[in-house]
Amino acid sequence: MHEDNTSDIVLRKKPRRVLRPGEVERAIAMRISGQSVNAIATALECSFYLAKAVVQSVPGKKPGRPKGSKNFRVRITDEIKNTMRREYAAGGITQQKLADRFGCSQDYVSIIVRQPER
Repeated sequence: MHEDNTSDIVLRKKPRRVLRPGEVERAIAMRISGQSVNAIATALECSFYLAKAVVQSVPGKKPGRPKGSKNFRVRITDEIKNTMRREYAAGGITQQKLADRFGCSQDYVSIIVRQPER
């Protein structure tokens, strides 16, 4: 399989794209600034998979969900979760309103209200 792919590349005279060091740094900077892998691939004129491999290969440089106390989920204590469950079960309030009130996403509120009270 690999040999077939390699021979196809050679036959079509389409060499594999390799990012130069400056392009790698640009890709990492773009990812840290919040740009998508698709946007990076388009800007660097390379494949999505190459751009993804580059931004994931550098430890400590990948953006992601904030860790520890900076993660919004940490601020949602068990007491707040129980309050959300009670208010949502009582009716008259939407998940989005609860999310706005407690500073989290509606998806997270949905997960919380479906769990039993602790």
